[in-house]
Amino acid sequence: IAADSPCVDAGAFQKWQVDATDYTGVTPRYQGEGVDIGAYEVVKPTPPTAHIELGGTLEAEKYATATMSAFVTGLKVDSAATFKWYTSDPQEGTPEPFAVGSPAERLFTEGSWSIYLKIENADGAGMVLYESVENAVIVTRGADYYVSSKGKDTNSGDIDAPFKTLTNAMAHVVAGQRIKIVDQLEEIFGAITLENVEIYGDGWAKSGISHVTGTAVQESHFVLKDGAVLSGLKIFGGNRVQGGVIRSSSDSAVVSNCWIYGNIYTTGGNPAGAFTAGLITHSLFTANRNNNSDGTVLSLTGTAKMRNSVFTGNYIGGSLRGNLNGVITVAGTAELENCVIYGNYTQASTSGDDEGFTGRYSGGIYVPSGSPLIRNCIVRSNMTSAEGDTKNHTVEKNWYVLSAATPRISHCNTPDAPEGATNCQTGDPKFAKPDVTPAETRDFSIAEDSPCVDAGNGKGWRKGATDYAGNPRIQGRRVDIGAYEYNSGVVDWGLQILVR
Repeated sequence: IAADSPCVDAGAFQKWQVDATDYTGVTPRYQGEGVDIGAYEVVKPTPPTAHIELGGTLEAEKYATATMSAFVTGLKVDSAATFKWYTSDPQEGTPEPFAVGSPAERLFTEGSWSIYLKIENADGAGMVLYESVENAVIVTRGADYYVSSKGKDTNSGDIDAPFKTLTNAMAHVVAGQRIKIVDQLEEIFGAITLENVEIYGDGWAKSGISHVTGTAVQESHFVLKDGAVLSGLKIFGGNRVQGGVIRSSSDSAVVSNCWIYGNIYTTGGNPAGAFTAGLITHSLFTANRNNNSDGTVLSLTGTAKMRNSVFTGNYIGGSLRGNLNGVITVAGTAELENCVIYGNYTQASTSGDDEGFTGRYSGGIYVPSGSPLIRNCIVRSNMTSAEGDTKNHTVEKNWYVLSAATPRISHCNTPDAPEGATNCQTGDPKFAKPDVTPAETRDFSIAEDSPCVDAGNGKGWRKGATDYAGNPRIQGRRVDIGAYEYNSGVVDWGLQILVR
């Protein structure tokens, strides 16, 4: 059948089809959003690709990192597989791999490369899965700068002579360059504006930046413009922030794989972020606090998007007697998809009268205006003070939607979906460990018999995407509700090599 046949993705899915082949005996039976009608499956190839980014002049050398990402049906890898990387064909002769594991790092020079990946499953049967990537693309740009708490600002900023402060690295960086933070920094700095610049790290445990100051910061820590990226970082400890930790006004700005932790705001901003555009993905927000009534912790407005992320243990509290709107504000045409919003709260002061309360309460999501999209999210156990109760966050209230707003809420797991929400469910999502402390150790993966499995909706970005844990976003018939996709333990991987 042709690619535009009405039979494509139109069949009824059965479990046997995941590992089966079609009439040809070669083509995987299940490709795309669903199984095709008929004996043949339309082949939807995603060929292996390589992208090598090297810095400096034509003579310069730079470390590049190779990673494997998914999802293409047909290449099956078990969890104990060994990844071996080569620059010549491992099926010809006996070359030694330049690295073992994923990701892999190598010192490349400018030029045209062939990169090979050999994957050996640990099943004892000697199964070897093999793909190659020919004629890698070379992209020249400025060199990376490295920052370490053990460095010196009089250094060159190279990998072997890192700077000590992010402030100094920003004084050197130009558009097209990247700054890598290699450990946990504590630094006093003003607002940092990123435009076509990436600040990245090796993940929360290794890389982070803390704004250390005893006085209120008037501006945001990071202002994201076109081409700005924050990735693989812990961003924490912004005490008494007035302008917000992260602000973004560009659709091309990205915050990915970051942990936004322990930021406190007192007046005039949002500690965890104010996004009128841009994307937040695969990120965790915990222990961020707003000390003001009518405030929020994370604001998603305009065209901003948040996906595959977890928001838990954040709160609005302090000497408050006004409206307790909600820890996340979603408005405009913003999108909140496949996220977990759990265990956040708003709490009034223990002193003062109740005169200031007008009845606007939510421990979770607040929608003041616009028509935002909220889909495939788990929104539960977000608590707020009861009306007239200035002491405790004792009532579960996950939503507050003002009458002028027309949110598009669907396919969410929540006990109190707002009026107009569609295809929502109330059953226990069966989280693994939702209530342990500290909040960053909570596990919101879902059980096999969770009502959230295969209960989500929507196409678009999910095809080829990964969930919060890095597993393929769609496993089974449909996308799951929440930040995690239920993992049966059998995953079909495709090979895509991104060498940066």
